[in-house]
Amino acid sequence: MSGKIGVMVCGHGSRSKSAVAEFATAAEALKTRFPDWPVEYGYLEFANPVIRDGLDALRAKGVDHILAVPGMLFAAMHAKNDIPSVLNTYAAKHGIRIDYGRELGVDARMLRAAGERVRAALEELDAAHGPAPASETCLVVVGRGASDPDANGNVAKVARLLWEGFGFGWCETAYSGVTFPLVEPCLEKVAKLGFKRVVVFPYFLFSGILIDRIYGFADTVAARHPDIAFAKASYLGSHPAVIDTFAERVTELLDGPAAMNCGLCKYRIQVLGFEDEVGAPQESHHHHVEGMGASAPGSAVETCRLCHTFCTGACRLLAGPGDHRHHGDGHDHGHAHHDHGHSHAHDHAHHDHAHEHTHGHGHTHDHDHGHAQAEGHGHDHGHGHGHHHPRYPHENHPLGPKSVVTGGLYTYERDPDAIYAQSFAIIRAEADLARFGDAAPLAERIAHAAGDTGVLADLVVHGPVIAAAKAALAAGRPVIVDTEMTRHAIAARYVPREQVRCHILDAETPAEAEAAATTRSAIAIRRAADALTGSVVVIGNAPTALFELLELIRGGARPAAIFGFPVGFVGAVESKAALVAMAPAPFATVRGRRGGSAIAGAALNAAAAATADTRISA
Repeated sequence: MSGKIGVMVCGHGSRSKSAVAEFATAAEALKTRFPDWPVEYGYLEFANPVIRDGLDALRAKGVDHILAVPGMLFAAMHAKNDIPSVLNTYAAKHGIRIDYGRELGVDARMLRAAGERVRAALEELDAAHGPAPASETCLVVVGRGASDPDANGNVAKVARLLWEGFGFGWCETAYSGVTFPLVEPCLEKVAKLGFKRVVVFPYFLFSGILIDRIYGFADTVAARHPDIAFAKASYLGSHPAVIDTFAERVTELLDGPAAMNCGLCKYRIQVLGFEDEVGAPQESHHHHVEGMGASAPGSAVETCRLCHTFCTGACRLLAGPGDHRHHGDGHDHGHAHHDHGHSHAHDHAHHDHAHEHTHGHGHTHDHDHGHAQAEGHGHDHGHGHGHHHPRYPHENHPLGPKSVVTGGLYTYERDPDAIYAQSFAIIRAEADLARFGDAAPLAERIAHAAGDTGVLADLVVHGPVIAAAKAALAAGRPVIVDTEMTRHAIAARYVPREQVRCHILDAETPAEAEAAATTRSAIAIRRAADALTGSVVVIGNAPTALFELLELIRGGARPAAIFGFPVGFVGAVESKAALVAMAPAPFATVRGRRGGSAIAGAALNAAAAATADTRISA
């Protein structure tokens, strides 16, 4: 063996700065295993340095025999096509030898690293909820997801090995994108299996947008099922066993054959469902995002109009026909193209797929290239390249990427029972309802109507308002309201429509309001003056209506209960402060500007149904 040897670790790249940093850390760790050989690394897309830069650095150190390995768990399109294309092009251009190794694959050391991550998650569950046998826990292993069934199948194999190794009660395999089932539909099905403990394990090397997506959907499903304890296991990271496996992938290039598992390679044989991809050209599809860096457009969820706390991948499904999206990670990115003078004589024996690789590219990609390059050759070559990812045959599977959106809409909870349960579970987790005593149902409903548990900090409940309201209703006394909106917010299942009185639409109301120089809502309360005593009064809109009620009370009216929730910038604060100061009857109100008919109606509904074993709906 002649020539100076160097090692090249080829990564995919990420828009996540943390993922790029973690990959670099792993590559640096590999240097300690080969102190006599220079070790460099580079990425296919997004991040810097690109693979070409790493190869340049090795050549600058006098290396003429490069041992290149894919920094990837399994061999799919990136490891089989994209990286070999870049390496072969570079080798042909510079006349050096590049041997290409195999992916990390299903390996005992990788399984040991995975086992330690899963075991840590189990210990976390035991610490939080008490010990339980593995047989009472469901494991969900989440892989990257690819258009290559062989790579997807390897994730399932890892899942089975972990399942059997730990003796879990059940195990499911999910994927973060491209194939099916995705994380959310998989976890929803797992939630129906009856297990009270679930470990979600992302079988990934490093962090990034997809890890955020997996954990984000795990949190989403966990919020829907508060009776199930979910633990999010860590990804593999730079576990020593991972670095050991990387090192072996390098040394086996010198010690013996390092062929990838080609037995089920869809480019070599007709795999069921992928028959048309046999002999597909071995070419890279990453030129448009090569070296863009982790700050490329779409890197931050904050700049995405479709995502909030994590990237769901929705934009890939909602993209227009002319939009360019990449790998199902969501988020579009601009095109900064680089030299890719494809020579493609793929003579490396380690994974040539047996497809015909010597081909000239008249690709039709239709991107205008005015590239300025790190290598300094600002060359203009508008070669329309027609290379593209083959359409994945199951891209419309109901549990695959399409599950993120439905009919062009965002994914959302449709089951009314689930919506009800999740909403009130959140309220009870966020708010200390016990401090309201018997009025807790009323406080809960007010928070629900406001969509904000923070409103409870301003809630004032005086006297037995629920008991007083229920007694008045049972006695057939009317509910007097200030507006039609408030009237419609009161549920007919608890208070018959005929028992609710609103005078704002009375024929005489407008003229009386004009004559009195006040609002029609105030007149609506005034017109009910004869019925106020013993009644339930609900004010959901107008501060003037609450002031009018207080004046009528000073004149001798004695309502049984008052729900005073006027809203607005003028008079709302003052009218409710006056109610609190006077305290003429059992009442509930919210200090400040907040209020409204929805809150007022919800408060009365809660009072009317406080002891009923039924659900309240407006």
